[in-house]
Amino acid sequence: MKLQAVKDKNALASFPGQTALIVGATAGIGEAIAYRLARAQFNVLIAGRNKTRGNQVVEGLQGINPKGEHGFVPLDAELISNIHGLSTKVPPIDKLVLTQAIQGYTPTSEGIDQKLALHYFSRMAVIHEFLPVLQQSKHSPRVLSILSGGNHSPYKQFHEDPELKKNYSLKNAADTAGYYNDLMLDAWSEKADNSGIAFAHLAPGVVATNSGTKMP
Repeated sequence: MKLQAVKDKNALASFPGQTALIVGATAGIGEAIAYRLARAQFNVLIAGRNKTRGNQVVEGLQGINPKGEHGFVPLDAELISNIHGLSTKVPPIDKLVLTQAIQGYTPTSEGIDQKLALHYFSRMAVIHEFLPVLQQSKHSPRVLSILSGGNHSPYKQFHEDPELKKNYSLKNAADTAGYYNDLMLDAWSEKADNSGIAFAHLAPGVVATNSGTKMP
């Protein structure tokens, strides 16, 4: 099938009544995905730290799909404890997209590097939180982690130093987060209770965002 044929088919995609939650959608690839899903008639919920920016994105979603039920969910995904109970605060969802990210090393109050917290631990915590909800969805539930699928190397010291306490570098952090995403998504996809859920780990390539300007 030619690329244009795929684009034409995707342009006609419509999923009224389905709800997507996007974590990290106040800028960059997450924001772009939110707008694309709104055009496909999804109800779109975005979760992030910046309420002002989040409300601006919600306004954009309402402009694209006025009939949709869109909203902002305040969430600092850097702390895993903030994720517990999140699924009880939002409507049932059918699609879960994870895009939260950061660069550089800074430990959180929970003792986890910010990069690993956002790129791996919080993503898996969000998935774990919403799995019971997704298992009940009748609309082809999906989980999408957008990070580095196919673009990272295995982290060879994961047995001795799984949290990079002794071997931290930006490359090791990037490889570790991507590698752990692969392993956990594969593991979840093999569980019988998740047989109706599709899990994917993708790399978007370079996108227009301000993350590079915030690098320490």
